[in-house]
Amino acid sequence: MALTRVRNGIRSTYTPEEEAEKLAEWASEDIKREAEEASRLAQKQKKVELENSIKSKMSAFGLNEEELNVLLNA
Repeated sequence: MALTRVRNGIRSTYTPEEEAEKLAEWASEDIKREAEEASRLAQKQKKVELENSIKSKMSAFGLNEEELNVLLNA
C-alpha cells in the first residue's frame, strides 16, 4: 500500500520502504537543525556568562567600562 505525504507543500506518494527511508531522512534533518539551534543557544549563553563575569570582576576592582577600555588599550 502506498502512502501519500505532503511536506513543504509538495505532495508525494511513497511505498512503505520509501516511506521508511524518507522518515529516517527527515528525522536526521530535524536532529541536525535542533543540534545547530542548541549550539547557537549555548554560544549565546556562554557569551552572557562571560559578560557577567567581566562585569563582576570590574565591580570587584571598582572599574567602569571606560576605565577598563583605557587599561586594555594601554
